[in-house]
Amino acid sequence: MLRPWGARRRLIASATRVMVVRGMTLLGASASRATSFPVTAVTVPTALLVQVQAAAGGAAVDNSSPADVLVLVTNPRTGQAVTDLVQSNIAVINHFSHVGMSCGFSNNIVSFTNVGTGAYRVQVAPVGCAWAPGDFLMQVIVTSGLRGGQAAATLRISTRY
Repeated sequence: MLRPWGARRRLIASATRVMVVRGMTLLGASASRATSFPVTAVTVPTALLVQVQAAAGGAAVDNSSPADVLVLVTNPRTGQAVTDLVQSNIAVINHFSHVGMSCGFSNNIVSFTNVGTGAYRVQVAPVGCAWAPGDFLMQVIVTSGLRGGQAAATLRISTRY
């Protein structure tokens, strides 16, 4: 089925596989039936399902020990765990400044473990100061090639256990 250029962008956003032939988009057609011109296959990026839980771990008020972040990554189309990520595929960003804390922990990953089951154990620590009591909102962004996803979590540092 041939589509004019204007419809091409909508199709790329919704289709899992498209073929581009001389500026036209083919869905579900083989290149040999459509034309004898060279065909370029385009693979649409795949989203990743990212889930995040955070816990204080060794982090406490007035220390700079790392806090624990568990990141679960799944392929939403297949339900399979994504097990091929490395530390550079994950970014942790803390949002909003916090009373009593003069620094943050954005992208200060001090420990990273790929468990091999789609779970990633990440530890973050503040840079240049100690933890203060309160709730810290974080964003975890996962990228790998054309795949990507993100999730938010709350890290609570309390004055008592």
